[in-house]
Amino acid sequence: MKNLKRRIIISRKRAYHGSTVAAASLCGDSIYHEMDGLPIPDIVHIDCPYWYGEGGDLTPDEFGLKSAQSLESKIKDLGPEKVAAFIGEPIQGAGGLIVPPDTYWPEIQRICEKYGILLISDEVICGFGRTGNWFGCETYGFKPDLMPIAKGLSSGYMPIGGVMIHDKIAEVLIKKGGEFSHGYTYSGHPVACAAGIATLEIDRY
Repeated sequence: MKNLKRRIIISRKRAYHGSTVAAASLCGDSIYHEMDGLPIPDIVHIDCPYWYGEGGDLTPDEFGLKSAQSLESKIKDLGPEKVAAFIGEPIQGAGGLIVPPDTYWPEIQRICEKYGILLISDEVICGFGRTGNWFGCETYGFKPDLMPIAKGLSSGYMPIGGVMIHDKIAEVLIKKGGEFSHGYTYSGHPVACAAGIATLEIDRY
């Protein structure tokens, strides 16, 4: 019960995470907020690693570190005891195809571990081979605690999505009753699952 005060999720400017109320709040473009009266409370945004547009005289590596360290500054401003998670796309998609410098994600990982904050890698765009590895986090060398997935899971033939979670999170859910009591009307739809299985079989070759 000691972590109930950890409610804030930190996202990034130019981020895109979806169109439901919470997901649109995580988006980092005001256009998604203005039309819906968002964001909801406890979601804040920091700068993204847009070296090409905002790097100035810094090298990519220098800018990657500087951009990542804005996360630590925000955590300190908010209070580490209030921050639950940081979410980011390995490569930002709808916000402008922003490819982070190589120094960015390892520094983000270090900061999250330092303050005990969950790291969420939104793999909806980058997952299933889009960056040359199964997942974008592999390409950039970091280990997330949660991974939203979709799109490439079925090659776009059927709508399907999910969230992969670390054992340490699963263990907490099990201790609290054995299940996560949320779902969607079409959860586990057999046609979508069949399309996902077929896609993964093809991807193996």
